[in-house]
Amino acid sequence: MPIDEIKVMSKEQLKKLKKKNNEQLSEPIDWIKVGWIVLLIVTALVILLFMLPWIIWQYLNAKAKQMNASKAYNSYRASLYYLNQLGYSRDSKGPQEYAYLMDLKFGTNFNAFSNVYQKIKYGSVPLSEAEQKMVNNFYKPFIKQVRSKTKLKTRFSKFLNIYNTIHYFTQPKTN
Repeated sequence: MPIDEIKVMSKEQLKKLKKKNNEQLSEPIDWIKVGWIVLLIVTALVILLFMLPWIIWQYLNAKAKQMNASKAYNSYRASLYYLNQLGYSRDSKGPQEYAYLMDLKFGTNFNAFSNVYQKIKYGSVPLSEAEQKMVNNFYKPFIKQVRSKTKLKTRFSKFLNIYNTIHYFTQPKTN
């Protein structure tokens, strides 16, 4: 292959280039700096892991507050997640039984909302105006009532528990 340009380098330039490359390669690794960086990354990952339940809650909470066609689904899902994080998982209870127990515990109208949600999910009959109003006005008072019956310290500690979040997303199928 023909070459148009040829660069001739003197021996001194080659020595300087080799010396420069050797200096770059022979710089010692600062293990203390590497240790601090690794420690910082691990700490950030642990903090993120413990904040994950709260981040998921913020996402579900924001979706539940929106007024859209899937308002009932988003409200139901956010409510179940919130109760699960507080330690009240559904486990092997049916939706109505679980909602009834939560109503007894917190004094809410979760059972009535759950019935409307089940009607939307499994039925083809449109909602009445009262049922639609219940769907639109259920979520905020429900969360407020549950918060008023649960201490801040308890809510904080339960939301740090990553196992509750894992349990929520890996619930076994009921028979």
